[in-house]
Amino acid sequence: MSEIDPVTMVAAASLDIRLAAAETMSHAGARYEQFSADLVTRTACLAVAGWAAAVNGDDATLAAIAQPDTARWLRHLVRQPVLIAPGPRVTTIEIWALDADTEPALLRVKFEFTGRQRTADPGRDEGEGETLFAGMLDLTLTGSGPWQLSSGHIRTLDDFLG
Repeated sequence: MSEIDPVTMVAAASLDIRLAAAETMSHAGARYEQFSADLVTRTACLAVAGWAAAVNGDDATLAAIAQPDTARWLRHLVRQPVLIAPGPRVTTIEIWALDADTEPALLRVKFEFTGRQRTADPGRDEGEGETLFAGMLDLTLTGSGPWQLSSGHIRTLDDFLG
C-alpha cells in the first residue's frame, strides 16, 4: 500500500456530523469560536491526519495535540500486540458528539480506514491483506483551548461493530 499525504487523504475522506453535534456547533459556536463548525471540523480532521502521519512515522502533529502515552496507544489495536502498518487510508470521519456544557468540553470523533496490521512481536507472522478499522478519538477543551486529544483507540471494524 503506498503512503499518501495524510492531510490530502483526510481532505478526501467523507465528513459526517451527527445532528446533535451540528446543533451544538450552531448554538455554542455562535457564542464561542472554539465550538464553531469551522474550528470543530478542522480540529477533528487535524486529529485524524495527525494520527495517520504518526502511523507513517511523523509524530510531530500528534505529539502537539496529545499526551505521549495517548499517541503511543493509538498506533495499536485495543488489547492486542498488533500495530497499524504505515499507509492507512482514511475513508470516513464522523463528528458524533460535541458537549460544550461540560468541563472540560468534549469532542468525540469516529473515523474508518483501510490498512494493514503488523505485529509488535517480531517472531509472529504479519497479517495479510487489508482490513477495515475504526478509530475513536476524544478531544477535550479546557477554557479557551486549544483542543487536546485526551484518549482514543483503534479496533477492527468487525470488533467495533460487535
